[in-house]
Amino acid sequence: TAQTFYSPTHALLFANGACFLATAGAFFATNTNKSLYDRWHPLGLHLVPGLWATLVALNHTSLLPPAVVAEIVHVSASLL
Repeated sequence: TAQTFYSPTHALLFANGACFLATAGAFFATNTNKSLYDRWHPLGLHLVPGLWATLVALNHTSLLPPAVVAEIVHVSASLL
């Protein structure tokens, strides 16, 4: 959720917020009312977080310092 506050546009902030609310809502709903588990758990705790992670990966910059990112890329390239 840390990157939600660094959303580059208002539309992404809204999308990230909606994903957060859907995930948190599904978590609390399925833990307080077990009859909702089968219907809402897969959607709210598997599908939505996957879409949320994709939004972040495609549209946000890294929270890591640039030197760390460069080192990760360098090490990754040396493994190929």
